[in-house]
Parts: sequence; C-alpha cells; structure tokens
Amino acid sequence: MFSLKSAIFFLLFVSSSALAINVGKITTIIPADADSTSKELKNEADSVRIVSISAQRISSPMDEGVVINPEKVDELLLTPTRMVMPAGTSNIVKFYYHGNADNKERYYRIIFVDEGVSEELDNAAQKNGKGMTRAVVSTILVVQPRDKKVDFVYVAGKITNKGNTSFRVNATGTCLKPNPESPTTPCTKNFYLMPNTSRAIEDINVTDNHFHLGIWDLKQFIPVK
Repeated sequence: MFSLKSAIFFLLFVSSSALAINVGKITTIIPADADSTSKELKNEADSVRIVSISAQRISSPMDEGVVINPEKVDELLLTPTRMVMPAGTSNIVKFYYHGNADNKERYYRIIFVDEGVSEELDNAAQKNGKGMTRAVVSTILVVQPRDKKVDFVYVAGKITNKGNTSFRVNATGTCLKPNPESPTTPCTKNFYLMPNTSRAIEDINVTDNHFHLGIWDLKQFIPVK
C-alpha cells in the first residue's frame, strides 16, 4: 500500500548475503469490516531459514513516525512468531486486531528477522538457532478505523484527505516535461495519502483535458476528476 518513505522495503545486513525470505507487499491492511488478515512468506533460498516475527505500534508510517505504546496489551496479536522454513517453501503469518473499535486509523511496523542456518554447525548450535547470515526487513500493517470515513477535496492541483483512513491516489495526464524519446507517453502518479494530509499532483498538466484523477479505497475506485 504505502509508498511512504519509512514504509519502503529496507534491509539491515549483518552479512553480505541477500535476504532469502520474500515477505510480499510492503503494506498489509486489515479492512474496517474485518479483525484479521494474513501475509504469505516464501523462502526463495536454497537453504533452511529461521524467521522471527514481531510487531511495534507506530505513530505514523512516515519518516517522522515513532514507536508508541499500544492501548491494549493484546491490541495486535500475530502467529506464529517464529518459523523454520526449508528451501523453496512458504508459510502464512496471521494478524489479529483486538483493539478499540473507533474512528482512528492505526499503524504497526512488522519486523521479520531472517537467519540462515549453516549445515556445518553442530546439532547443539542448530538447536540454539545460531545463524550464519542474518537480515532484518520491515513492512507496515494498517488497521483501518472500525468507523471508517472516506472524504477528500481536490482544488487547483492539490488533493486533501479529509477522512479518517488512508487511500491511494492515481493521477494520469500529459507530462509537464515530456520524455524526448516518447513525447506522447502520458505521465502517471500513484501515492498514498494519510488522513488530514494534502499533496500536490506534480509533473502532470492538471489543466489539460487528458488529466484524470481518482482514488482507491482498497478495491473500490472513486473518480475525482
């Protein structure tokens, strides 16, 4: 979902090895009318991986977001929190929201610690989960408000989210600076807009008849212009 800076897929390497576990989309959403969702993990390596999963409540998925305390101890539960994945296999992690049912959108950072186990390690070391490579990747979980309101205003090239849930903006039209190699190719912008935030439509001629603007709330498309 989010193309936001702090939600961007990132790695913290302890070794030079690449991440072996594919965690799928950057953002997972629990819709307003549901209390759970799931994410599929795939081991695309040729070796066994040990994956640990944890969650942190954050104030925002943007760069300025910080870790905050949940309002309830069991606000967000996930299972399993640790899995052993043989090469070429997949597994499912499930998320359950037990928090307040109100008009507030909530964000969580889901942290995956991916470790590879060396075949040369002895049995005792393997039992202790000793790894030969280790990487950390973070994704975002969004819990839509139980009392969701989608509302927006578009004025003079700027769209404002006046509701209480994030949505995806899709804009297409004539480029302000066309590519010399393909001058007739339209420009497209896709981004997510959080509640009570605004963003200008850049690089597209918003006064042109070919300009089209719409928003996506999950799978529902809403035309704007």
